[in-house]
Amino acid sequence: MCSRFALALLLFSPLVAQTVLHVGPGGYAQIGDAIAAASPNDIVEVAAGNYFAFTLDKPLVITALPAPVGQIVQVIGASMLSPSITDLRPPAGTRAYLTNIHFRNPWLTLWKHSVQITRGTVCCEECTFEGVFDGIEPGLRTQNATVQLRHCLILGSAGASLSATGLIATNSDVFAADCFVHGGDLGIKANMPGGNGISATNSLLHLVGTDVVAGNSNGITCVSNWPAGHGVLLQGTSTAWIADCTVRGGDGYCRAGGDALRNLTPTPVQLARTTLLPGSGTPPGQASLGPTTPTALLGLTGGTVGLTRGQPWQVQYRTEPFWPVTVLLASDVLVQSSPFVAERLLLPLPNASTFTLLLASANGDAVLQTSVPAVAILQHQRAFLQAFSGLALPVHTMPALGGVIR
Repeated sequence: MCSRFALALLLFSPLVAQTVLHVGPGGYAQIGDAIAAASPNDIVEVAAGNYFAFTLDKPLVITALPAPVGQIVQVIGASMLSPSITDLRPPAGTRAYLTNIHFRNPWLTLWKHSVQITRGTVCCEECTFEGVFDGIEPGLRTQNATVQLRHCLILGSAGASLSATGLIATNSDVFAADCFVHGGDLGIKANMPGGNGISATNSLLHLVGTDVVAGNSNGITCVSNWPAGHGVLLQGTSTAWIADCTVRGGDGYCRAGGDALRNLTPTPVQLARTTLLPGSGTPPGQASLGPTTPTALLGLTGGTVGLTRGQPWQVQYRTEPFWPVTVLLASDVLVQSSPFVAERLLLPLPNASTFTLLLASANGDAVLQTSVPAVAILQHQRAFLQAFSGLALPVHTMPALGGVIR
């Protein structure tokens, strides 16, 4: 399988020469400085340390350099005088990639920092998005953009909750695998409502192997009627597929509990092997409100890791017993609809190859095991694998895995 991976990468993932710009000791002082100097498709390597908010308006790869345990690339606010915004907005039709970058608000109410994705496609692996301690900005806001998330942590706030939702999506396509999203409720709470885990308006949401937790309302007093947050809230023309997830509504204590899933659209949410846990309260929340339908979605069990040269790579897919699973490989992502796929195709066809064919077990598990070749030229190249399962058209799929090779 290792040789197949190498051959597929070489044949179907064109290796291109890219300039590598360094941020940190001996390089650019700030990530924004390197972005200003970079050309499209360049690589920005960032050493562990604290850096200021930036605007990403080019199709680049921004990746953290390997560092000792406990040392990370942390992006924070640039001023105590006014809130800072990191705006990820590669040009429409292009893609940017972030690996192991952590957007934080570590100083409570001092240097406030928020993150938004407002254009193009942004793929994030192993990133953290943390909301402001005393603000209502979400951990991550997406608008008019396409976002792919793998093994990311998204937090609505880091302390007092002022209804800070974990993830707010507006007119966006959001694909998340193996992530954790929490609405605002992480410490001392003011007399305010809990934040939603995910709030999507006129958006597409595809969640696999992801935990979504809503924030609780204030449990200290019962003076006001602030409710708890909902796990997933869908509004407008949103659509959603949710497989192998746990979605929890917030606890309301002496107030209303939050719903695990609140679908205010006419389109049923398609669910597979997902646990919906309503929040407690007076009255308690509901497991689901609004239309849903059980569907044989392709999903995921267990965690995921990045592609690292010389290291094994495994994915445990989950589908129906004895169903075939086809895995395709490409060097990029391109979201599109297809009459042959029930959800969204994320790989640019025909520039994709068949990587492997699997057959699910009696439990519905289909395990992909391979290794990434220990070849220097593969560093910073990209490889995305998307799986498909089904016995009839349209088949089901899930968000692509893989990303930037380290």
